[in-house]
Amino acid sequence: MSCRVIGRTLETALLAHLAADARARGANILQGWFLPTKKNAPAGEFYPDHGFEVAETTTEGMLWRLDLQKAEIRTPEWIKQILATDEHR
Repeated sequence: MSCRVIGRTLETALLAHLAADARARGANILQGWFLPTKKNAPAGEFYPDHGFEVAETTTEGMLWRLDLQKAEIRTPEWIKQILATDEHR
């Protein structure tokens, strides 16, 4: 995601969509790695800020995990999500 949009909550809207889709497909856990670099430091708090917990730590980074049965990530109210239907893809 471009640094120009980070911090404007678009990243939260995308995560909310991914979590809802994963939950609808029967997933119980959503997880992702954060591999720190000099350029992605602003994203370092993204997972913990959204309720993820550390599942694993390596020398390269951290694996974060979110229990989809306990957590709900909401799309910010000022962002409207419009999904393409199969007919319009």
